[in-house]
Amino acid sequence: MELIEKRDQILAAANRLFEMHGFHATGVDLLASEAGVTKRTLYKHFGSKEGLIEEVLRSHHTKMMERLRSEVLNTPSTGDAKLLACFELYRDWFSSLNFSGCIFIKTLNEFNVCAPQLSFIARESKEAMGHFLFELAELAGASEPRQLADQLQLLLEGSIVLAQAGRGPEIIDTAKAMAQTLITEAQS
Repeated sequence: MELIEKRDQILAAANRLFEMHGFHATGVDLLASEAGVTKRTLYKHFGSKEGLIEEVLRSHHTKMMERLRSEVLNTPSTGDAKLLACFELYRDWFSSLNFSGCIFIKTLNEFNVCAPQLSFIARESKEAMGHFLFELAELAGASEPRQLADQLQLLLEGSIVLAQAGRGPEIIDTAKAMAQTLITEAQS
């Protein structure tokens, strides 16, 4: 049991630090210190810093998609309400005290060429979000669900960048209004 707790402790600290500071700026000494473990323990669990980053990304993706699916699919009412619920979840994320952008965008920025496996995980996460939006667009009765999913994902991704650039959670109001227009047009 203690091994699992230590591993989870390391993952939580690493996720927090990587989101806040990025990957290259976060050293193994800081990771171990923040997790309350030795570097040896960290390496015992993950093999390397890259191994830790890979596990953080996979864990982050799993938790993100579970929360998204759970909250959005449990939204009462129509398919378009479910699509718009995605925007409200992003508002909550942008409003959180620890919001510092998207860990997957950071991954692509820092590792796109030098660590293909990490970049693959980031791209895979973005693709999973696109597939989820496609499911919701079909549920909403969109005539071209792939096109609507791509448009909505573009709005969500752009809102991340603008929120991180200082526009704050209010930027989601603009994105959500545009989404409503796109959804209405796609249902015609």
